[in-house]
Amino acid sequence: SGGGRLVFVSSVTGVSVVPFMSAYAASKHAVEAIADGFRMELMPSSLSVTVIEPGTFATNLTRDFQARAAAVLANTPSPAAAADSAAADAAAAVSRLGRAYANFLGVAARSAAAAPGPAAVAAALDNVLHARFPPARAAVGIDGLALTLLAMLLPGELFTAFGRAALAFLSYASLPGPAPTPTGAAGPHATDRTATGNNSR
Repeated sequence: SGGGRLVFVSSVTGVSVVPFMSAYAASKHAVEAIADGFRMELMPSSLSVTVIEPGTFATNLTRDFQARAAAVLANTPSPAAAADSAAADAAAAVSRLGRAYANFLGVAARSAAAAPGPAAVAAALDNVLHARFPPARAAVGIDGLALTLLAMLLPGELFTAFGRAALAFLSYASLPGPAPTPTGAAGPHATDRTATGNNSR
């Protein structure tokens, strides 16, 4: 008789990108592209296609962020140990990037520790499956909604400037290290083990 629903669980990074999430975001952009293509191709069969886009929720994704941040800082070269000025400049650039990445991991781990569990994502999935007119996309979480709106409303150049400003702050700020993550809950997104339509983090 036709009809049915196909739901992909992606991420807010499927429609926006932040520093140090490029490869991860690329995988989620691919999910969005598959869903968009299926939505058009399956229209004659009356099969609806929806993408769930969670923001920050407590999952397993950042379980090792604290150790990873410490490893980044421990392995970042020191400009003082460089053999010449060119090597010192290169080491200084790598050092700034290492500090920025470690700070990013710290911010992500602390955000995840304070984030709610993925129940809201499960509720959104249930709503989509039972909605009379399921949406093409459903952002979940405050930051998920905010980043989605920013990506939609801001010109590309302005959104990039926003990302550059965040990177500059992370490069020079002295932020506390990642907080210890609660047992069984450590991740910025709720999709590392959630899958519908064979998509998983």
